[in-house]
Amino acid sequence: MLPFATPPPSPPWSPLLFEAPSSPTVEPPSSSTKRKEDTPSSSSKKMQKKNSPRNTDPPHMWPDAVFEMFAERLATNRSSKGEAYFIEKSAFEADIADVPPALQHERCHNPVGCNFITLCYEKQEYKRPLHRIRFLLKIKNTNGVVPTKENQASHLCMDSENTDGKGAKHCCNPDHLVDEDDATNKLRQRCAGWIWIHPIPGITEGGFWYPSCTHQPACLRFTPKSCVPTLLK
Repeated sequence: MLPFATPPPSPPWSPLLFEAPSSPTVEPPSSSTKRKEDTPSSSSKKMQKKNSPRNTDPPHMWPDAVFEMFAERLATNRSSKGEAYFIEKSAFEADIADVPPALQHERCHNPVGCNFITLCYEKQEYKRPLHRIRFLLKIKNTNGVVPTKENQASHLCMDSENTDGKGAKHCCNPDHLVDEDDATNKLRQRCAGWIWIHPIPGITEGGFWYPSCTHQPACLRFTPKSCVPTLLK
């Protein structure tokens, strides 16, 4: 009989190596804890606003609530980001001494950043140039209604922000805007306004500003003394 031998070590295929690991304990989420995906992010809000269809109705068909929202936002002159919609500055870049006395206190409201103002109401986007919205609010507050005709918001001022009338930004001071057709609007852009009468020996003493504008209401413009000759003959 063979002597007792020490048993060999367990083979690599021992059942002990194939025991299933114990399952970790999973605690149910607390009712006070919200999942991240359940909380709307700022990006999703922007996407919702971006995807809102734009309202194509003319302003006279807009709900009164839309005008109230525009008026409320413009009353503080602050956008949803806390930025100013416009800044107030002199209507003219010239030295005050070279401006007709009647115009020296005129102030333009020049847009800051984008010239458009946008808001969403009833899942629709309402968007117009800043000067147009302020002008429509002025008419609605004065007459109680918004005009149905698609006339233009014609500028009485020189619109120092956009002197050639072809840019994207315009003065949005409601007191500088009137409801006129395209032809009259273009005539105002070429109006000389107040002109300086130079002295002519033996004819006129000169040295004064003369209101050459014939528009009603009159343009808030002037021709600088050195731009064109205004001698009386």
